[in-house]
Amino acid sequence: MAAQFIHLGCYGRQPRKGEPQWSCIAGIAAEGARTPGASRHIKYPSRPAVLLGISPIDAGRLAIDRADRALDAKGRKLRCDGVAFVAGVVSYPVDRQVMNDWIADADYYNFWRHQVVEWLKGQFGSNLLSVVEHSDERFVHLHFYGVPPLDDDRKLDLGAVHPGRAAKIEAAAVGAPKRDQDAAYRAGMRRFQDRFHHDVSSKFGHDRFGPRRARVVRQEQLMRRDLDDERARLRQAADREIAQAAAEAHADADDQYLSRIRRLQAAHDEECQRRLVAEQELVRIRAELAELTATRARSM
Repeated sequence: MAAQFIHLGCYGRQPRKGEPQWSCIAGIAAEGARTPGASRHIKYPSRPAVLLGISPIDAGRLAIDRADRALDAKGRKLRCDGVAFVAGVVSYPVDRQVMNDWIADADYYNFWRHQVVEWLKGQFGSNLLSVVEHSDERFVHLHFYGVPPLDDDRKLDLGAVHPGRAAKIEAAAVGAPKRDQDAAYRAGMRRFQDRFHHDVSSKFGHDRFGPRRARVVRQEQLMRRDLDDERARLRQAADREIAQAAAEAHADADDQYLSRIRRLQAAHDEECQRRLVAEQELVRIRAELAELTATRARSM
């Protein structure tokens, strides 16, 4: 079963020491907007669809403007690498190569997308300024952007746009030591992931956790990926064969045309049967891997 993926990142007007040049407000906003040269990891970038609010570029400009006016905890001007922008990504955990195998796949994804946007609105409210959809990578995903508000003292309220920061700020307010503040941060992020799974992912059968480091689970992941790749190759080959046969059939007699269609139908039925057998084999392998993992856990 596929696992959920949701991640948050914090950025300032300039990258922090040791981070790449793009790791800043302008860089991350440009990557989300797919501006020319900002997405070199994508061979053929495509324009993202804006699902909510303004573009990432405009959200980044607002974040920079607020950062220019903000003060830090000691009343000084905010450092150039001080956090003033939160960018997140939520990935739909189904490979694009195997999406649309069924007629309902598109509706299923569209409903997931709607649920994610509504959930983000509930989490971040008016501080959620932009949500865009990327469909030019292996997994379709959404990017979302939040800008912390400025309070009356010109301090950025990072807790309004980041659950981990909110938990850390609460711990610091009651005098908790640095170690406990860091623990509160991690606990806040775990609760964030738990809420997303409870409210969204569980409705679509997506796991809370992905594959662990255990070798047997890694083998299962590789076998599943190989099976998905093989299914995609078989489907593409079948589509090419059907298209070629259809073109040739126009020049044949009616009986020859019908004969070819019957053979293609038989080949299609045989392919469906092979896929069913392969998926049943995957279920069996997963059961064996689960039993092996449980046996190892009991022996430890």
